[in-house]
Amino acid sequence: MPFFKTAKDQMKSHALVSHLERAKARISPGLYETALSLRWAQKAMEKIKKAKAEYFFSRNGWLYVLEICEDLARAAREAHRDDLVRICRSIHEWALKHEDQLEGGGLASAVQSAMATMGEAEIIRGIEETAAHSDADPQFDLATMFATGDGFPVDEHKAAYWFEQAASQGHAGAQFELGVIYERGRGVPTDERKAVEWYQKAAAQGYTEAQFNLGVIYEVGRGIPKDERKAVALYEQAAARGFTNAQFNLGLMYANGTGIPKDERKAVELFEQAAAKGLPDAQFNLGFMYANGCGVSKNEKKAVEWYEKAAAQGYANAQFNLGWMCVMGQGVPKDDVQAYARFSVAVALGHSGAAENLSIMNSLLPQSKKNEAQVIASRLFEALKSHEQK
Repeated sequence: MPFFKTAKDQMKSHALVSHLERAKARISPGLYETALSLRWAQKAMEKIKKAKAEYFFSRNGWLYVLEICEDLARAAREAHRDDLVRICRSIHEWALKHEDQLEGGGLASAVQSAMATMGEAEIIRGIEETAAHSDADPQFDLATMFATGDGFPVDEHKAAYWFEQAASQGHAGAQFELGVIYERGRGVPTDERKAVEWYQKAAAQGYTEAQFNLGVIYEVGRGIPKDERKAVALYEQAAARGFTNAQFNLGLMYANGTGIPKDERKAVELFEQAAAKGLPDAQFNLGFMYANGCGVSKNEKKAVEWYEKAAAQGYANAQFNLGWMCVMGQGVPKDDVQAYARFSVAVALGHSGAAENLSIMNSLLPQSKKNEAQVIASRLFEALKSHEQK
C-alpha cells in the first residue's frame, strides 16, 4: 500500500501534483479545453490525480510522472497537435535531466524549468504553425486567445488574422467576431462595409448576435443604406431565438411604427419578454406603457413596479419618473420626501431634467424633510452598489 514517510513528504507530494496541474494548464486554458474535447487531456489528468496515492519521491512515483508525459505526447501526436507534442517532450526531457534532484523535490523545478525554457514566443509560433493547417475550430480558439489575452498577450492584429482564417472556412462565430472587429476597428482599419459583409455571412447561418448587430446597422443606416424593414426582419429572427436586446428593439419598432405597422400590444408583449430577463431599458418602457395605458390597460401600480426594477439597476429615467409618481401620487401615496430622494438619485446618475425639479423642491421643502430625503437617497445608492457587486 502506498505510504508517505512523513507528513512533510505527504505535503510535498500534494504540492507537486498541484504544480503539475498548473504546469499543464499553462499550455493555455484555450488549448486545454480543445484538448479535453479530444478526450486525451482528461485521461492524463486522471493519471496525475491517481498519482496522489503514490509516493512521488520514490522511483515508482518518478517513473509514473514520466509515463504521464509520454502519454500526453502520444495522444497529442494522434490528434496531430505538434505544438503540444513539443511541450510534452520538453517536460519529459527536463524530467530525465533532473532525475538526480529527485530526493530534493526536483521534479517540480524540472517541470517549471521546462515550461520556462520553451519560451512564450516558441510556444506561440508552434501553435500558429499547427493552426495554419487546421480546420476552423482551432483557428477560432487561437483568435479568441489573442483577442482576450487568455493564455497569450493580447494581440488584436493576430486576433483579426486568425478570425479571418476561421471565418473563411465558414465558422459563424468567427464571421461574427470579424464583423465586430471591422465595425470597431480592432487590429484593422474601421470598415463598416466589411463589417456588414461578415455579419451577413454569420446571420445567414442563424448566428443570433450577428442578426441583431446587422439589424441595428440597417435601422440606423451605417455603412449601408437605411432599411427599417430589413432591420425588423433581422430583429424578428434574433428575437424568436430569445435574444433579449432584439426583443427590446423589436418592441420599440412596434411601439413607434418604425419599419412595421404600429402595434402597441405587440410592443408590450416584447417588452415583457425582455423585462422578465432583467433588461432595464425594457423594464422602463414597460412601466411607461402601463403608466400611460399604451397597448395595455392603464395601471399605475404596475408602472411603479417596473420603474422600480429599472431604477434598482441605476436607470436614471426610471428614478426621475418615480420622483414624478411620488409628486403626483400616481401608483404610490403622494410623498415629497420620496420624490426629493428619487430626483436626487436621478441627478447623480446624470439626468439633466431632474436637476430643475430638485431645485424647485429645494426651495419648498423644510431642511428637516430634505435631511430625511438625503437619508433615503443614501440608502438607494447603497442598494445600487450592492446590485452592481452581484
